[in-house]
Amino acid sequence: MVAGIFGSEAYHAQVLDSLSSGVLVVDATGYLRECNGAACRHLGLSQDDLRVGMSVAATAATAHLAPILEEMRSEHQPMLRREIVIGSGASARTLGFTASPLRGESGFEGAIILFTDLTDVRRLEREAAIHRQLAETGELTAGVVHELRNPIAAISGLAELILRACPEEGSVSRWGQRIFSEADGLRVLVDRFLSLSKPFDPQKSRCDAGRILARAIQLCGPVAQAKDVGIGSHWESEAPVFRADEALLVQALSNLIRNGVEFSSPGQTLEVTAKTEGEELCIRVEDAGPGIAPELVESGVLFKPFISKRDGGTGLGLSIVQRAVTAHGGQVSCRNRASGGACFELRLPLFTVGD
Repeated sequence: MVAGIFGSEAYHAQVLDSLSSGVLVVDATGYLRECNGAACRHLGLSQDDLRVGMSVAATAATAHLAPILEEMRSEHQPMLRREIVIGSGASARTLGFTASPLRGESGFEGAIILFTDLTDVRRLEREAAIHRQLAETGELTAGVVHELRNPIAAISGLAELILRACPEEGSVSRWGQRIFSEADGLRVLVDRFLSLSKPFDPQKSRCDAGRILARAIQLCGPVAQAKDVGIGSHWESEAPVFRADEALLVQALSNLIRNGVEFSSPGQTLEVTAKTEGEELCIRVEDAGPGIAPELVESGVLFKPFISKRDGGTGLGLSIVQRAVTAHGGQVSCRNRASGGACFELRLPLFTVGD
């Protein structure tokens, strides 16, 4: 019987590198004694940065392993299904790991750590949780909308009658106008609730991405003008033609632009840039406002319903944006700009349409 590579050093190395999970063997003094290629990928390090003989304290990524080693040294027990987060912001990665102590004649001699990248899994779980919450909100909304639309319409109608019957100047007219304005605000809010209660079923047709961008900016023009905020836009590549629900994407993009305007100060300019990257359309909305709290960026909670950092905000705009984008098979994300302000990015798959 021919043994081949089995039992050889080459066999040991091949088994280690064939594993999809990262494998690290660390001795009691904190030096790396074994690693595989998957460990480099999951930690985001090159083979030169992650090598046998280095200290785990040598890089920011592996420094997260030092507390694991210390806990195992004191507890002498395996660590099962733990998680650590490496990095921050959009580049943060969640690693799930299991560690077991290595014992020898002198007691604790190190640990073997197996880990895998759970970043995408946790992102999908957060998105699923948001969708569940949106579904629950939708059920509640349907009942609320049914009860509120009729009285709001009645209030608006009565206020309009008051305005017609009274002189334009005078306290009665001013109060009538205030009632009409507040009732109209409630109507807009109810319409937003209603959009959440309905399933998003995009009616896709041939769309020009340049027209979508232009329409969204045009819709936000009066709000920006009233606040003295400029809106700049440019394409970094030719505007593509693709299949999408134009009205739905205009609504989503205008929500992002309007949010950026609200958080901008007079005299500032909001930048909207668009380009194609491979088979995706990428649109960025960047403002120069105060930015987003880091914990909101990292957790993704900003896209949940009723989460708003703006005075008077309903917390529904970004939820609608996410639903519209995911209904097209795309993604929406946010981050803080290095120069200050927030950046929201839409990524949509491009389905080419023939003439």
